[in-house]
Amino acid sequence: MFLGSFERTPDGGWTDSEASAPREFVYDHDLLFGTIIDHITDTDNPHRTPVEREPPDIPDDITAVSDRLDALEDEVERVTRKQATLTRYIMRNTLTERARVFDALAERLERRTSEGDASRLAREIATAARTASGQVCENEAAYRSHVRQVLEQLIELGDRLEGATTEASLERYLRSVSDLQETLEDDGSILDMAETQDRVCEAADALDVLVDIVPDE
Repeated sequence: MFLGSFERTPDGGWTDSEASAPREFVYDHDLLFGTIIDHITDTDNPHRTPVEREPPDIPDDITAVSDRLDALEDEVERVTRKQATLTRYIMRNTLTERARVFDALAERLERRTSEGDASRLAREIATAARTASGQVCENEAAYRSHVRQVLEQLIELGDRLEGATTEASLERYLRSVSDLQETLEDDGSILDMAETQDRVCEAADALDVLVDIVPDE
């Protein structure tokens, strides 16, 4: 479809152009309508109009939220350090108490019975606790490994004490050692291990050692 040729005049108007040949860029109605449809559906800024993106909608209190998150991170770090310090204290305290209790038990066994093996084993348990106090308290895995090793000695000591202590006090000791073994098998927390070890120490401290009676000749 050819509508005609026009050109702009110096005064800004329009007038017929002397060129009468149709322009090549318009051929028929289909091409014209297709061009119009393509232009309408072109969403890729066909006129290259400069577009400025709107700034993101940032909440007014975003700074306060960020400050709160920073404060929470600092609080978590502080609590974590405090927990680590408390854990080290608990581990060290259980070792110190075990050394004291089993040293005292070794002395009582030496004074009152002829059961030398039990006294020697109690002394070894105390020595192991003192040695480990400066080595394993900074590492939970090393501490657990140490307690597992000592558990074998605690069980053996229970066997050695049969006949050297009253049945009731020995039964309490064996029960506390069994509780410690279960805590280790269940991979209990350091706090759980400390609690069961305290019961072992209490039971060992309360062992009622029998006195050997030497018959008169």
